This record gives sequence, C-alpha cells and structure tokens, in this order.
Amino acid sequence: MHEAASQLNIQLIEVFGDRHWKKMLREGQALLTNQSLDYLVLVNEHQKAGELMRLAEKQGVPTFLLLNGLGEDDPASVYGNWKGSLIPDNHSAGREMAESLFKAHSGAGKLFTLVGDTLTPASLDRTSGLDAALALYPGVHEILRGSGQWSESVAYNKTKLLLNRETPEMVWAANDNIALGAIRALKETGVVPGKDVSVVGLNWSKEGLASVEKGELLMTHGGHFMAGAWMMVLVYDDYHRLGTAKTYNFQMSAITSRNIKKYQACFGEGRWDSIDFKRFSRTTRKKASTSPYEFSLSRMMEYARGC
Repeated sequence: MHEAASQLNIQLIEVFGDRHWKKMLREGQALLTNQSLDYLVLVNEHQKAGELMRLAEKQGVPTFLLLNGLGEDDPASVYGNWKGSLIPDNHSAGREMAESLFKAHSGAGKLFTLVGDTLTPASLDRTSGLDAALALYPGVHEILRGSGQWSESVAYNKTKLLLNRETPEMVWAANDNIALGAIRALKETGVVPGKDVSVVGLNWSKEGLASVEKGELLMTHGGHFMAGAWMMVLVYDDYHRLGTAKTYNFQMSAITSRNIKKYQACFGEGRWDSIDFKRFSRTTRKKASTSPYEFSLSRMMEYARGC
C-alpha cells in the first residue's frame, strides 16, 4: 500500500483499530475531527463502519471500504459518500484450495479441515468455498472439521490429537499459520507432508512460500494483502473522476511449485517497488470509468521491472 501510494502521489495517514471496533471508532472520529481529508478508507471490523461513514458524510469526505463490505444490497442509497468497496474473493480461494487437494488425490481420500474461525466473513467465505468443492467430490471423506483459530500452535495441537487415532491424506487449512502447525505435527509423527499427506494454506507468507519450495505445502493461496495497493489505485482514479461506486471482488491467486520460483525472483524479500502500480490505473491507461480492473498475480508479474 505504501509503495502504491508513493507512486500515485497519495499522502497516507494511517490509524489502527487492531481489530477492536471501539478503538476503530475512537481513532476514526479523532482523525475526522483533527485532519482535513480528501478520502477515508475503512476496514469494516465487526460491521461497525456505518457510524464513521455517517460522520464522514457530514464532513463531505468520500469513503471506501476495504476487505469487508457494508452488508446492504445498495450501499449508495444509504451512504451518499460511499465510493466503493474492495473485497477479496475468499469463497473462490477456499474452493480452489480444496480442488487442488482433491485433484492431487484423484478425487478421493480422507480430509482433515482446519477453518480459521466460525465468525469472520473471510473464514466463513473460505469455508463455504471448501463446502462447494466437497459437494462435487463424493469420494472425499471429511473425517474431522475443527477451528485452528488462525494459530500455528492451536493447529499443531489439534492435528496431533487427530493423528493419535488416524492419518488423513489431505489437510485443508484456512491460512498458512494453520497449515504450518499441521505440518509440524505431521512431521513429528513421522508422516511426510507433500508425500504421505497433501496440505494447502493461504497467505503468501514467507514461511508458507518456503514450505511450497520444500514441497511440504501443495499451495499457498492469497494476494489479499495487496488489497491496500489496489485501494490506492481506486482512490487515485476516483480523484481523477474515473471512479465507479460499486463493490469490487478481486480474485486471489495460488502459488505452487509451478510458479514459486518466478514469484520469488520477482517479489522475494518484499520487492514491491518493482511493480509499476500506475499501470493498473484507468487514469494512466486512459480507460473509461467502466473499464474493468485487472488486480491479479499475472498482472503484477507483467508490470514488475525485471520480472
């Protein structure tokens, strides 16, 4: 996000709610009171962003939503200052993770599922994607579903308990932390991840990428952390009157043994400054406000210097 803002000449002021909605409201109210803003970008934690949006509307500040939407079918009819929402497609990610597992095992086998939690939209959407894939693969038997609570240690303990009585052939983990906890438990029990058991995760984390390189993780899905950068592109285009008030659902991408080397060569060690973010902009490309955005891993690689 910082690199995209710098390239697009956007001055960022950041405040953090740390996933606590009361803190988010306090920090947001203070920001709107003490700063003159051209735009406000909110992460709608616990669906509590409406109060800040109404305050911003009174002050004439246009507002975008990042990662979580508002819930209304037509947000523009409720909030006159709403400029759009940018949301990663977690459902498709969860489905693609599952399909990669099932295809690797010819559509049959024992599955152990570790969801993130049972409350957040991201976790629920990823899990619904898994369930959509399960409905198409009757040969896959889900032996247990539990919550990894986004934690390596929780996932490790739950996997160890399962391994006391049976060994799955596939592990679907809602993020890399959970996947890595499961992998640690498998290895300690003498089970070889990537050979005896296939595991998938999500996050494009440094540890997850390393696990893909070692062949222990079938894939790390992800790209949602790039949403901040894509949001800067939306703000830039809206400022130049090429914005469209709508909800943008962007697809995430899988990093596997097939593309890990190229990804690391392009962006290893966080080399995001290699990406020309202006090339994603309608303004720079001289496209109409109805022109679709192409926020994807393939475009990131295409627009990166030396990639």
